[in-house]
Amino acid sequence: MRLLAIILLVLALVCETFCWFGFFSAWPQQQSILLFYLLHLLGSLFSAAFMVRIIPATYRRQPLAAGVLFFFICLFLPSLGLVGMVLALWPAFVRRRRREAELYEQHESPELPYKPLQIGGQSLYGQAGMLSVLRQSPESERRVKVVMATKQMTSQEAIPVLKEALKDPEDDVRLLAYAMLNGKEEELSRKINALLGQLKSYQRKHDRQRLHESISNSYWEMAYLGLCQGEVLKHVLGQSLEHLESALDCGATDSGLFVQHGRLLLQLQCLDDAVKAFNRAVERGIPIAAVAPYLAEIAFVQRDFSEVKMQMQQLGGAARKSERLATLAGYWA
Repeated sequence: MRLLAIILLVLALVCETFCWFGFFSAWPQQQSILLFYLLHLLGSLFSAAFMVRIIPATYRRQPLAAGVLFFFICLFLPSLGLVGMVLALWPAFVRRRRREAELYEQHESPELPYKPLQIGGQSLYGQAGMLSVLRQSPESERRVKVVMATKQMTSQEAIPVLKEALKDPEDDVRLLAYAMLNGKEEELSRKINALLGQLKSYQRKHDRQRLHESISNSYWEMAYLGLCQGEVLKHVLGQSLEHLESALDCGATDSGLFVQHGRLLLQLQCLDDAVKAFNRAVERGIPIAAVAPYLAEIAFVQRDFSEVKMQMQQLGGAARKSERLATLAGYWA
């Protein structure tokens, strides 16, 4: 291949050189011009063939098209076309070959641990990384390890990963994810049942208020984590609301409970009652910026867009603490 390329280059240079000798020779003008064109045409053909030979194989998939391109470059730039292409392309080809010759040290991808590794304060295998493994990895064993690794994550981070694992084509992955989700739900259910049992044995108002708060929070956690859906979700939210209202009836003074009361009513689409609950929270010392997003959501559902704008303006500097709130506040500003 190299010998053929050298021969083509020599032939091209000879043709290009002699065509100029013929052009400036003492021959009759017509013969000189004819000889020039003939030798230049042959030189362009040899030049094009030479360039096709030296270009990498990846560019040689359509040799005819490449040859035609090089031929016309040489044809319209006598002698300079070949010299220009060699000077422009040869260094790039040589450099490319040197890069291909370099050796790179290859490492296998790290094995997924049963708990996320901490490097520089960030998890090596966080929620996004685990979801990516579940969706992209062809190895079922690796996807099983992702599900196992959720044991070391908070429930809020683990549950979206486990729900994604429920869509896995492998039975082992789906069953393991279902068992772990079911385990989290049963854990909360046992906690709720234990608190309900204690509620029957306590008569003091303060103790009953504390238990009602704990039961309400447990039901809310079950709903917030997405462990139930549909009618079951409505039932869980209703139970959380019922126990929270019982805690308030027992004399609870924590203003945060009124915010939680409003959130539960909002989730159950009791919008007017939710507004009253949020207003009571503000009256008891909760900053207006803390409830403004919920009031804005209610106003949006009711298509009261002027109220939405007013509530978003009340966020003030609090909007900068959340990228989502900052975007919404900027839109309604």
